[in-house]
Amino acid sequence: MTATTQGISALRGTRSKRVATTDGIRGERLAAAAGVAFVVLNVAGTFLPGAPPASDASSAKIAAVLQRPLGSHQWRSYSSVVSVSPR
Repeated sequence: MTATTQGISALRGTRSKRVATTDGIRGERLAAAAGVAFVVLNVAGTFLPGAPPASDASSAKIAAVLQRPLGSHQWRSYSSVVSVSPR
């Protein structure tokens, strides 16, 4: 055997076994919860403002939709920002 193959043979016996740590499990659970929260906030934000007026609606109806309180649109924007914010 050469020096290189002896070194490789020696390293084969020193492989460490992968052990699940609590930090790794906690991180995986946190990632899963963040994914679920992302989906829930985006789906809720999509339907929160309600349906827009039809394209052939009268100008009075479109103006009425634009003049109503913006609370639902603001919550939609807030939920979108929160769902993609970094850690």
